[in-house]
Amino acid sequence: CHPGGMGVAAGTTGTVRVREPAPGDSGPIARVHVRAWQQAYAGIMAASFLDRLDEEAWGRAWRQRLDHRAAGRGEPGVDLLVAEHPGDGTVAGIATLGPERDGDGGRGELWMINVDPEAWGRGVGSALLQEAEARLTTQGFAQAVLWVVAGNTRARRFYQARGWTPDGTDRREDIGGRPVDECRYTKALSR
Repeated sequence: CHPGGMGVAAGTTGTVRVREPAPGDSGPIARVHVRAWQQAYAGIMAASFLDRLDEEAWGRAWRQRLDHRAAGRGEPGVDLLVAEHPGDGTVAGIATLGPERDGDGGRGELWMINVDPEAWGRGVGSALLQEAEARLTTQGFAQAVLWVVAGNTRARRFYQARGWTPDGTDRREDIGGRPVDECRYTKALSR
């Protein structure tokens, strides 16, 4: 996997293709984003908040973000990735990465990975994470961080199995009108 190129990883049921999003991907990205949140955060975030997540509104926000990127007005140093369902090529996962948002710029950050629940366990998240780590390394970062909702044990196991470790830093965010605890993970990146 390399910047500007396409990453390919073998999943449990086929090959996962990772690529940069195209302007027409905003609807599928929003669908993945909403479905992933509704499934992963059920019982952690307020049900009323999760039920109100609106694919159309998120699609408009993603379309604007992708249009800005296409016009050269995207966020500096930020990469957006999509992964395709093995077999049918539809968007199955998304990732965003760049410089650490709350740091001094010395570390990279995996801002998010979201995978369609129908694609869980099929190598989509692993392919996205592998490409994200490769891109952060290429951007010159020797270490990266990510934040995980503390109650999301599935995600925590996923990251820990791939060499990420909690560093003891926690924070509380208000998400959907409810306090949500998050913990920070770090990883030394291979050069």
